[in-house]
Amino acid sequence: MKHRYTFLALATVMILSSCNYRQYTSDDFSDIAYDQQSIAILPIEIIYMGKKPKNLTDDDIAALIREESLLYQSSLHKEVHGRNQASDNAPRITVQSHRTTVARLADAGIDIESSWRVSPEELADILGVDAVLMGKVSTRRLLTDAESLVIDIAGSVINSIPSIGGLPGTNGRASKSADMTIGYEIIDTRSGATLWTYAGTSEASWDDRPEEIIQRINRRAARRFPYSVGRDRYVAR
Repeated sequence: MKHRYTFLALATVMILSSCNYRQYTSDDFSDIAYDQQSIAILPIEIIYMGKKPKNLTDDDIAALIREESLLYQSSLHKEVHGRNQASDNAPRITVQSHRTTVARLADAGIDIESSWRVSPEELADILGVDAVLMGKVSTRRLLTDAESLVIDIAGSVINSIPSIGGLPGTNGRASKSADMTIGYEIIDTRSGATLWTYAGTSEASWDDRPEEIIQRINRRAARRFPYSVGRDRYVAR
């Protein structure tokens, strides 16, 4: 568990020091990464810190958290393949299909929330990979909350009417809200070492669509993904 505390401490320092995204790559990254063949992107842990919407039950919120977790996971998988800017000399790795990852976890009796509490080593053994990418997003707004989407649409419509000009205090655009703290880390599951971390904060407008917010976050992360990405394939161990 040592690598988790190291990552959290590092992420905290980076987040408090700047609103910009920061990354860290271990000095041992190249030595370890060239021996790896495959990595899995796990469902991203969502920590909701906002007020409970009056029209939602605890079960509703839990369902929204699961949905958002999978949205972050699938988006990051897509962006890593499409936006990766690692050099040709970077270690090459295969990224397991996010659908395969979720299916194998389910076959092992591990649901989305449970996957956040299982050790990286155990997860890697179940998934048949050499490394895992784990993540955590703390937010005051659930992007997939239908109530928030109604606000999104209303804000966009009002702001598009010249005679109205926008919601009060928005200067023609829905106000910024939904501050989020994002932290991703790659763990080598044979050594237990944290090889790479990416952390920072993000701010979203109420009139941003959920997929657009998540895409922006993951696009930035994918551009800094430290591996050169190969085709999806299952690597037996």
